[in-house]
Amino acid sequence: MNNANSMPRMSFSWIVLAIVVALTWQCRGPAETNAGNTAFAKYVEGYTTGVISRESTIRLRLASQVNTFQETNVEETRKLFTIHPAVKGKTRWIDARTVEFIPEKQFDPSKEYQVTFDLGKVIEVPDDLKNFIFDFKIIDPSFSIELDGLKSQTSSAPDLMKLTGTLSFADIETPENIEKILEATAGSNRLTIKWQHNAQTRTSSFTIDSLEKRKEAYGISLKWDGSPIKSKRSDQKNIEVPAKGVFKVLDIRAVHEPEQFVLVQFSDPILVAQQLDGLIGISGVSDARYTIDGSEVKVYAPDRLEGDYAIAVNEGIENISGKKITAAYSANVNFENR
Repeated sequence: MNNANSMPRMSFSWIVLAIVVALTWQCRGPAETNAGNTAFAKYVEGYTTGVISRESTIRLRLASQVNTFQETNVEETRKLFTIHPAVKGKTRWIDARTVEFIPEKQFDPSKEYQVTFDLGKVIEVPDDLKNFIFDFKIIDPSFSIELDGLKSQTSSAPDLMKLTGTLSFADIETPENIEKILEATAGSNRLTIKWQHNAQTRTSSFTIDSLEKRKEAYGISLKWDGSPIKSKRSDQKNIEVPAKGVFKVLDIRAVHEPEQFVLVQFSDPILVAQQLDGLIGISGVSDARYTIDGSEVKVYAPDRLEGDYAIAVNEGIENISGKKITAAYSANVNFENR
């Protein structure tokens, strides 16, 4: 009787023990990387590591050719890559030394991954070198914004202005998500933003045009929020559209690339047929060269600039209607050593 009653308790104990062992096994983290072991140099020449794009693939290049690889650019049937956290994808050989894992979906941003490559399946190696373990991290999503400022839309329409700028990204982003980052409003009116995307340079240029000058100056609110690309960055900037009939300097700044110059932006298109010598100057610089493009004047020094400079815009500069600026304007700019 006692024996009959003890059997269920023994069976239950073994079941509990089995569950505990299974859970312990599943909860274990991945093994430590061993890619730094110099013994692998005889077999592995290179592999994906460091911080990479979430659109990247995983590659491993062997030190010598193997005879066991399948046809190039055909899916490898053997499981050579084990990735933690788990990633679905396919494996192929690029050549007799290079094998690649192509994920089914993009990697998750900011996440760290560990890869175990089954080296023993493709070449003969000692037992302690059969698994080559390495890791990498996906780029943190981030972006920067650069505003080009207000300028006249065309010289033939001096009462219309446009605002342009560029978003630069740390990683590849979809146009759909990029266009959700930026919002522009004038009062309660949401403004249309036109986009041009360049995946190669990871930049997106934007234009807000047809900003009509009014009887009184008014503000544009530009807000950016990185949550569509899983970035925590957010901010805003208010920009004033000048009143109709007001001719003044809007901004002065140093431009470093693609060439170095001082950019002076005005509220109206500038009269091309005028001499700007003595009207716009850079401290300590003589023989400056000027170009006029709509409401912008670019000032070039004969020699490369470095450090801080005072910029002076004097009375007498004319817009295309012959109206002159009646008050001097000055600003300080800095040219970095690049």
